[in-house]
Amino acid sequence: TSQLLFDQWKLHKGEEDMTIMRIVVEGSMNGVRHQFVCDLHDEYDPISNVHSMARTTGYAASVALRWLMSSETLKKGVTLPEKLALEDGSVDYILAGLAERNVNYKFTHKLL
Repeated sequence: TSQLLFDQWKLHKGEEDMTIMRIVVEGSMNGVRHQFVCDLHDEYDPISNVHSMARTTGYAASVALRWLMSSETLKKGVTLPEKLALEDGSVDYILAGLAERNVNYKFTHKLL
């Protein structure tokens, strides 16, 4: 099916895209129920001519690589992306780098 639709998925000159994502995490912490929500809404940037998918994935990858290269905790070998978030300061660094490029995540928290 994806082979049939592949050409239909390609953006043509002048087409714009957007990325919308919501992550909801609910659970108990110290016996209290919490809900954490992360929202992202990003659109094609006509000034830089960069599509949203590139902004939200490519920028994230390049900022993460920049953090890895500057980190004193860099270990030899393969670093799994999900392990990167466990390193002190990595998430803040990546979110700040994305915000510099106007890719902004909104975080909310409430007790349930």
